[in-house]
Amino acid sequence: PQVTAITCLFLPVYVKSEALAAALAPYGKVLDIRFGVYKDHPTLRTGTRYIRMEMKESTPVPNFLRVSGHRATFDYR
Repeated sequence: PQVTAITCLFLPVYVKSEALAAALAPYGKVLDIRFGVYKDHPTLRTGTRYIRMEMKESTPVPNFLRVSGHRATFDYR
């Protein structure tokens, strides 16, 4: 399967990566989730996550999805 790079925007930093992986599970196999950080403050996380996953062609990740009660935006090409 092809690995797709996905950007998740506007998800609060306190939402656990496990919750994000569980929300994405119906759409394929999540391989890696990384937090975005600020350039000048590399220990300060942003509301962006970078995901690598083997996405199913039959059920792609929607552009908007609720994760732990928060509306997250997903972008990929």
